[in-house]
Amino acid sequence: MNRLLQLFRRGPTLVGRDLAGNKYFESPAPVEGGRPKRMMETGQSEMDTAMESTVPVQWLAWLRGTRADPPTLAELEADQIRLEQLKVKVARLEAAEIQRKQALQAPQTAKREGHAINPPSPSKAGDHAATGQQFQPDAWQPGQ
Repeated sequence: MNRLLQLFRRGPTLVGRDLAGNKYFESPAPVEGGRPKRMMETGQSEMDTAMESTVPVQWLAWLRGTRADPPTLAELEADQIRLEQLKVKVARLEAAEIQRKQALQAPQTAKREGHAINPPSPSKAGDHAATGQQFQPDAWQPGQ
């Protein structure tokens, strides 16, 4: 019945609106076949200000014919909430990444004594630090 009414109607019918106030219309398919014509009327005064980035992706899919049914306001509101939550998570991740980079760039204050990079200092080495020139193979006896 609805399809029959659309055939007799010449003008486009309002299908829905988005959260920005844009209106979406559909004209019936031509009698000889084909797809119905889908269009958008912006809520702004000039068409130039309505860029594709401000049109919700759900409506873009409907306009291009890749989506059969138009999106509902509840679906658009849920997606808006999801995007806001995603922005908060991204901000947290960026802050954590900045802290991680700052921690890596901070100078290391603790030196590990005896490491290959920091050999033991002569004052702390004591008598057990030999240069190898005094080594006698037979001089060492276990248990002495």
